[in-house]
Amino acid sequence: MTQSTEVSIPECFSYFQAADSSVGRSAKWRLERFAKSHLDISDDLAIVIDADAADPGDRAAKNASHRLAGTVRSALATLAGEPVVVALGVPNSITDARLIAQGTWVRAIIAIGPRHLARAVERANALLATPGAPS
Repeated sequence: MTQSTEVSIPECFSYFQAADSSVGRSAKWRLERFAKSHLDISDDLAIVIDADAADPGDRAAKNASHRLAGTVRSALATLAGEPVVVALGVPNSITDARLIAQGTWVRAIIAIGPRHLARAVERANALLATPGAPS
């Protein structure tokens, strides 16, 4: 029997609404108690990409992670040049991604701060409302 590989992709998350609900406040209180520290509900965006560069037949596995890091860096630079990314004002956040090559693994971390993210969301809303916007 063949299983379907289709996975529904959520169109949006209600994180901020949940953070301000009684359940969200309760979870925050428990986390703060466990951490013994005040926790700020973050409005940053972070995208973390983990990729294994190891090829079972590759004898030069040490170089594989550095090759993959270069490929990821090139892919991010290409993505940063896309018109919609430029229109949102986030190309520098993408090209400034932190890349870490450790062992056979490569990790890319793209971070966008709260003010920059708010501006990008405003631009995205404007683009979505404009007919003929870049796609």
